[in-house]
Amino acid sequence: MGRYCLFLLSCRGEEMDNTIIRINGISKHFGKQQVLDKLTLDVEKNTMTSITGASGSGKTTLLNIIGTLEKADEGKVMVDGSDLTGFDRKAVCEYRNRMIGFVFQAFYLEPAFDVYRNIEVPLLIRNDKDKKDHKELITKILSEVGLESKIHAKVHELSGGEQQRVCIARALVGSPKILLCDEPCGNLDSANSRNIIRLLREQTRRDTTVIMVTHSREDAECSDRIVSLSDGRIVDDKDLR
Repeated sequence: MGRYCLFLLSCRGEEMDNTIIRINGISKHFGKQQVLDKLTLDVEKNTMTSITGASGSGKTTLLNIIGTLEKADEGKVMVDGSDLTGFDRKAVCEYRNRMIGFVFQAFYLEPAFDVYRNIEVPLLIRNDKDKKDHKELITKILSEVGLESKIHAKVHELSGGEQQRVCIARALVGSPKILLCDEPCGNLDSANSRNIIRLLREQTRRDTTVIMVTHSREDAECSDRIVSLSDGRIVDDKDLR
């Protein structure tokens, strides 16, 4: 049985109260620079947590470690009781494809593709659904983000807010358990920012845990919790519920 299959079995068989992510004493260096310093953090299921702090405080690095885009130098990251540091490369890829959705400030949309094909990419990577089922799924997710009329539009034809909603649709099409958002409103005006935050909040009612890096205090205060970092450490942890 593969390591990822064992991970799935452990998800079914082991409950950690209401905690989906348990980070224990992680540190990360880039050369001589220490970006995270023995950071410990638990995240509850189906909540929205904002990570704030000055540039260089370790926010994006923390997000990337949860998403397995980077590895911690020491410490553990547990998801539903399974230690991600024990996963081999194949298991990491499967975990990322099936458990994680990413929303980036820079969008990372493929300009040669229309909206439909951009959103379809995760489904093609997972290859666990018949392609004839993709249209129904993508149409449904576009309706949820208010872009059903843009299904065949090219990326360059969309506004910044519309492109960010395509990113969210792409992240959600695989029904991730964890949605990681790095400055999702950083390039948007206030009206579009409010719409994006509303969309992210809605996901916590759909069995998704949202973690958002943001510089905006206003956006952060729409979360259930604000965790503030400085020099790779947690300096404030505020529950807003």
